[in-house]
Amino acid sequence: MSALWRARVLAVSSGTVELNVHAVHPDAGAFSSSKVFAHRLLADAPGLDGRLPQEGAAEDAVAAVELSQVRNYPFDTEGAKLRVAADVRSSGITPEDQDAWLTAFGRAWHDLWDDVEQVPTARLAVRLSDPSLLTGLRPGTEWESAAYG
Repeated sequence: MSALWRARVLAVSSGTVELNVHAVHPDAGAFSSSKVFAHRLLADAPGLDGRLPQEGAAEDAVAAVELSQVRNYPFDTEGAKLRVAADVRSSGITPEDQDAWLTAFGRAWHDLWDDVEQVPTARLAVRLSDPSLLTGLRPGTEWESAAYG
């Protein structure tokens, strides 16, 4: 699985889980408040042990989704690449040293996607129809997902 998102549980109460979600890949695209996206995201969560109904049941399993606090979206990929390239140049590595450049640029680009202050980030509150499905999720639990929707 190629991850697009990283989720972290902020709170769990009364059948609702609050998540901090951020992009970990430029192909992640837009945040979604769809029940399908929320279902796919939660399906990858550790601690749910397969209790979440199958994907076709997303509309029934997820009662409501609220998206808020969206930051750094839309993401300026080209601008980010230019900033990363400038940072690599400032370290003394130039594109003429292709191997060193590609290694340094790749490392810096990867680091950018680990920095929640620079990448698209949002809060997602997901209320499930059956609150018992959230048993096992705890604040601080983190995971990656290829959710889309």
